Amino acid sequence: MQRISLIVAGFVLVASLAGAAGPALAQSDDMVTLTIEVVNPSTNQRLGGVTLLATWDGGESRATTASNGMVFIDVPEAASVEITPDDPSYTRNEPYFIRVATEREHTIEVFRKADLDVSVRDAEGPVADARVALSQDGIEAVSGRTDADGQFRSGTIAQGRYTVTVVKAGYYRTTQDIIVAGSPEETVQIERGRVDYDVVVEDPHFDPAEPVSDATVSIEGAGESVTDDRGSTAPLLPVNSELEVTVSKEGYESVTRTVTTNESAGSLTFELSREPGLSLTALNERTVVGEMVPVEVTNAYGEPASGVTVLVDGEAVAQTDQNGRATVRIEEPGDRSLQARRSGTTSESVTVRGIGEGGATESGATTDAGDQMTGTETDDGSGGAATGLLGPIVALVGLLVVLAVGVLYWRRREARSADPSAWADDPLASTERSGGVGFGDDTEPRTPADAEADTSDDSESERGASEPPTDDTGADAEEPDETGTDAEEPDETGADAGEPDETGSDAGEPDGTGSSDDEEK
Repeated sequence: MQRISLIVAGFVLVASLAGAAGPALAQSDDMVTLTIEVVNPSTNQRLGGVTLLATWDGGESRATTASNGMVFIDVPEAASVEITPDDPSYTRNEPYFIRVATEREHTIEVFRKADLDVSVRDAEGPVADARVALSQDGIEAVSGRTDADGQFRSGTIAQGRYTVTVVKAGYYRTTQDIIVAGSPEETVQIERGRVDYDVVVEDPHFDPAEPVSDATVSIEGAGESVTDDRGSTAPLLPVNSELEVTVSKEGYESVTRTVTTNESAGSLTFELSREPGLSLTALNERTVVGEMVPVEVTNAYGEPASGVTVLVDGEAVAQTDQNGRATVRIEEPGDRSLQARRSGTTSESVTVRGIGEGGATESGATTDAGDQMTGTETDDGSGGAATGLLGPIVALVGLLVVLAVGVLYWRRREARSADPSAWADDPLASTERSGGVGFGDDTEPRTPADAEADTSDDSESERGASEPPTDDTGADAEEPDETGTDAEEPDETGADAGEPDETGSDAGEPDGTGSSDDEEK
């Protein structure tokens, strides 16, 4: 029994010793030693007394170079290691990277520490918020922006040759090379600039796209311009800028886009489409209740709109065909509202009036062919129709009467021209010749002989009226009787007993004037 206890205790002791030695052997197998040489590239000499900091995932280690510039650093095998100078005199602009740690040598370049102050100015003075970048061999070492005084301070950087680049929106990019040693100051002068851009606005609805004229192009920091008939405008845009450009026109959907400019001329194309819209047209403004009303619906481009719902007083009643047409029935008298609707777009309302039986509307008013007048409905349903036909009938009858009178007059005139003597006894012809009731400009002209005869008749009539009669009859052999005539002188009609007067009529027929001297007076 005692022997068994001693054996168990021996096994426990061996196991304890093996467990203590195991971790030490594993750690030794997982670590590798880096051999590092530190040099100054300016003099190509090894530097002693330079402290380096090595960091990896889960650990770090510091070591200082010997006088020969060499140092050994233990790191985990296959680890990714980053080494930087941790020294008051030397630095690097970027760490030294070891992707996979192995037993090998590495040469690390370090530089004297320096710093740089950059002052940025334009023609008016210091320029704030300008971006300043310092780079070596195309690799940016440090960057930042100027303060309100136009100053940029680099902080600690490696001594050496740099390219300073200054950029600000609206200014040309400016670069210059400098050597940084110690703490120098550098002034960079920059200049404002603009560049031509051709902005084209098109409507993609058409194939090919058509230009949009009179569109307003609003550019942040550059103002506004308007497109011409070619849909084009050519504003000057600030160089090296990010600008918000908005293109708009009434009836079109506005478009906004961010544009980045450089220092070269460029072009921009914007697509501007019309706002969704519908327009409804009813072919009748009034209709009898129960009748169909044709309607047409067009889109914002004036093109037939198919598949559009037509509403009457807000209720869907029809849908347009491929030609944008539909018919709707007016079911009730009065004003009915018609609209077109598709995909949330509704047209303006169009009013169609429904007329009931007898021309009655919903308000009890009656209508004729062209006007609406208030009042009660007629006793029968034909009142409105009769009133509407009366006007055209009267006009037609009047036109026929005028035509008939004109034809009769023309025929009479032709006949009178062919045989004037046959129409001498016609009262109407006499009236026409005397300028009385007739047809105005168509009367025959009066000759000088007619005027002389009328003058002679007037003088005889006056003389007869001034001398008293000598007998009961008021006539003697030499003077006219009460009728104003004797055997030798013309009677009151201006005609002689034996021969025709100067008007062309004899004693037995009426003269051309168709009136006596007294009537003429």
